[in-house]
Amino acid sequence: MRDLSSKRVLVEILEENGKRLTSQMVESATQGNIRFLDSDHYLRKAVVGGSNQQLIDSETRMIDGVSTFKGTQFQHDRVEIIDKIKIGYDSNANENHEGFATYQKALPGIFRNARLKISQGSKLLGDFPLYRLGNKYTGNSIEDDFRVLTQPIVIVGGVDFELELIFPKGYKSNVTDYEYLEIATSGISVFRKDSV
Repeated sequence: MRDLSSKRVLVEILEENGKRLTSQMVESATQGNIRFLDSDHYLRKAVVGGSNQQLIDSETRMIDGVSTFKGTQFQHDRVEIIDKIKIGYDSNANENHEGFATYQKALPGIFRNARLKISQGSKLLGDFPLYRLGNKYTGNSIEDDFRVLTQPIVIVGGVDFELELIFPKGYKSNVTDYEYLEIATSGISVFRKDSV
């Protein structure tokens, strides 16, 4: 686990990913012309248990209370360094309930055995079984619900990335209600100073 509160560590992470960054971002990082901001992202979405799904696409919109993602790319002058992730689950008889659900129900078996795959281009950034990411809810704080990653996930702006939900083959959800999944991340956004 790396301490993202250290500017030196953040610059090291950028250098390690230099081949994936734009030349402007590499130059800005080398010259210290970058700015760091705390960054939290979430996606709350109705999902169908048992069918593999791309969770974001070109139609994904930023909607308060539902999604902070817009399309499948971040801005070209931005890098997202994610060091914490969590999953929440809810079900409800109502359709379009994404923004109203609490996402604190236990993951049913079909979801516990599913995986969240994060990739960018041909590079796999993370592949997590949902049971490792969800439903800690210790009651102490929201921060306690996140899984701290041993290696941060680095998503480079201007390049498509994917969040894919993969279910075990042959399994179908037996829930008659609509099922909703929340994916939340926490970390640092890195911007070129001249772009913010």
